[in-house]
Amino acid sequence: AGGAKEGGGSDEKGKEDEKAADSGFQDEIAKAVRAAKIAYISKLKDEKLRKALESDVAKELASSSANNDEKRAVYEMQVKAYKSLKEHDKVIEACELVLGCIDATKVAAFYGVKRPVGSAQDEDEKKASKEMEKDKKALVFAYMSKASALMELAKAELNKVKEEAEKTGNRKDAGLSQEWNDRFKKALDDVLKWADEKKDKKALAPLQMFSLLAKGHNGKALKQLLASLKASPRDKDLMAQRTKLLSYLGWDDWNKELFSHWKLVQFPAGFKCF
Repeated sequence: AGGAKEGGGSDEKGKEDEKAADSGFQDEIAKAVRAAKIAYISKLKDEKLRKALESDVAKELASSSANNDEKRAVYEMQVKAYKSLKEHDKVIEACELVLGCIDATKVAAFYGVKRPVGSAQDEDEKKASKEMEKDKKALVFAYMSKASALMELAKAELNKVKEEAEKTGNRKDAGLSQEWNDRFKKALDDVLKWADEKKDKKALAPLQMFSLLAKGHNGKALKQLLASLKASPRDKDLMAQRTKLLSYLGWDDWNKELFSHWKLVQFPAGFKCF
């Protein structure tokens, strides 16, 4: 009888192990399906992308996610998607969802202590370091995306201010309202808390330049822009910003006589003599 009971216990344990293995397998399948859906939606563009984001499939992705990492992957996809659609308000909303998945205090505490690096780390330290680096990158991505989206919304407001200044001839100190300046300053400060100012210099440059423009500091903005161009002399986006800013300052001759000719040296392949 004792042997039968012992054997029965073994059978029960075997069934439990089999059930646990099956459950784990089902979880892996569900995770792979979610990842495939996210990857598919990320590849869509324009109207197809908009419809996908508004679909029940997209809504179900976040609600069915088992943990913060999976939810964050969905929200990060939304940030990138809405950025491509130039729906800046929705970018900001999605960024807030990404940030809600991260314990920023925990990340800050981790990086606030000197830790062993490379081969000096044990397995637990390597795992923790990898997780914290992942979280830090997500924080930079979310704060940078949020500030960029807010900048685009503020640009529309600033253009109205500058158009009015053009009409009146009072270009000096034509900037955003204090409310807009405070809002953008907060967003930029959040970025600067986490970004690497050397490594992320190119991404930070337009945000820092706009911060000056928003306050009406056009000369300082031009100085910032020229410094960025010195670091990336063939950056066409920065060149376009320079052209626009010089035009606003009334220095069209610089654009016409100097920089338009300099393009022949920088981009000779685009010039045809005959």
